[in-house]
Amino acid sequence: MAADPVQVLVEGLGGEELKNVQAALSVPPGLIREGTVDRPLLEIFQRQIPERVKNALAPFGYYDAQVSAAMEKIEK
Repeated sequence: MAADPVQVLVEGLGGEELKNVQAALSVPPGLIREGTVDRPLLEIFQRQIPERVKNALAPFGYYDAQVSAAMEKIEK
């Protein structure tokens, strides 16, 4: 089976902060079904990213993090 066609890339962080954000941004179950991305669910996930990242960074003292999210389709 091919690798999941969705990847989440986090830039600008390192260490424990990065690990916490990556855990908060794990691909939700059901986003990929039979090798196909559920586009509406992906868009919902994308809209949730800023809040998820802010919540993941709060324990480290970052209470007003600036977060941006972009979606790109990468052709193979």
